[in-house]
Amino acid sequence: MSSLEINEYVGQAMEPGLYSGVPHEVYHSDPCVQPSLSASIASRLVTQSPMHAWTYHPRLGGLRDEDTAAAAAGSLIDNLILGGGPEIVPIVANDYKTNAAREARDRALAEGKMPVIESKLVAERAHAEKIRQHLRERKGFEFDGLSQIVAVWKEGNTWCRARLDHLKLSTATIYDLKFVRSAAPEAIERHMVIYGTDVQRAAYVSAVEKTYPELQGRVKFQPIFVENGEVLAITMRPIGGTMKELGERKWGRGVDIWTKCLAANYWPDYGDDGLIEAPAWALTRDMETQIAAMGEVITPPF
Repeated sequence: MSSLEINEYVGQAMEPGLYSGVPHEVYHSDPCVQPSLSASIASRLVTQSPMHAWTYHPRLGGLRDEDTAAAAAGSLIDNLILGGGPEIVPIVANDYKTNAAREARDRALAEGKMPVIESKLVAERAHAEKIRQHLRERKGFEFDGLSQIVAVWKEGNTWCRARLDHLKLSTATIYDLKFVRSAAPEAIERHMVIYGTDVQRAAYVSAVEKTYPELQGRVKFQPIFVENGEVLAITMRPIGGTMKELGERKWGRGVDIWTKCLAANYWPDYGDDGLIEAPAWALTRDMETQIAAMGEVITPPF
């Protein structure tokens, strides 16, 4: 596998392949020849609508997800562990209540950098090191491959892109960091479906296999679920066959919808076909309430 090459990004047009050194803002602006499909956009296509996908695509609607405190914290710890994100700028202040601190923050953001209160940065660096130590000592895992690798590939005639957290070509394995409220098995199964990690796995595996056909059928996707909170629990269970099948069906459906919508330049919403019916859970709950009421004796409170 030593013959497998990674292209170094130096500002060139991005043809299909894997690239190192792609700046965070370049990737997220979508540098492909035509608007490209990512796993997150594919998830919107199959769980919401083409209109949602169009709205949040950087080359189409251009709307960005609203940053939350949890998302910002996840981006920072990702950056500290993997590198390759925006340059981190320590803000020497206790908070952003002063004009000087706000001005320093806004200046960093305007330059595409990541401002962080210095004391928080110190704490998060320690947290990142604890995660690396836990993975090394308890899981036998090191981030000794390639981090933040950008993949550009085509599904038929459709351009696609992905940013892989960590890739080990020696074992043909893609690793992806996920920071979650709970790393319990049942919780991460729900997380994968709700947040599109099943689709992400299908897309990323396809990216590497189409770039390196000799790895066909051998590429693995391994999420690393890190639990937020006081207990540093980390789950690295392999993905099973049913989750793989679900993600591959959704990714394939997403590629098909994207290709048709892009060609027609038509991005419908949910549509008006069908009827609005009572969901099964509502019918069940009402039936249970009715049965309980049948034996109830009603007496006045006086």
